[in-house]
Amino acid sequence: MKVFFLRFSLSLSVSTREVFLSEGGNRRETVERTKLEREKSERGSRRERERERAERERESGSELKKREDREERVIERSSDQEISIELRARDRLFYAICLASAIYISLSRQISLSLVSLSLSLSISLLLSFFSLSVYLSLSL
Repeated sequence: MKVFFLRFSLSLSVSTREVFLSEGGNRRETVERTKLEREKSERGSRRERERERAERERESGSELKKREDREERVIERSSDQEISIELRARDRLFYAICLASAIYISLSRQISLSLVSLSLSLSISLLLSFFSLSVYLSLSL
């Protein structure tokens, strides 16, 4: 950019001298031409600066977008990990509840079966004792 500007200013000064010498010293035309050439060069340099700035903004914008995308992916991954941890915890809790209910059901069945067998054995022993008592009483009379 600086090299371009230096070359242009050097060519501008050479062309103004040539115009000044060829036209016999008509200074007004020379000044007007140099002003026009300066304006053209300023427009060109402004356009070039604007292009460079726009290009830098695009580059920085794409870098910023890439960075934002990376951050979003990291956030999504962490939220996915949190969700999977929560789901695993829920699954474990569900399995624990199922296991506890299965144990409770099997124990209650075993207890009820043992109570039934106990009551049956008690009733049988009571019947036998009444029968033996009645036999004893009948023999003793």
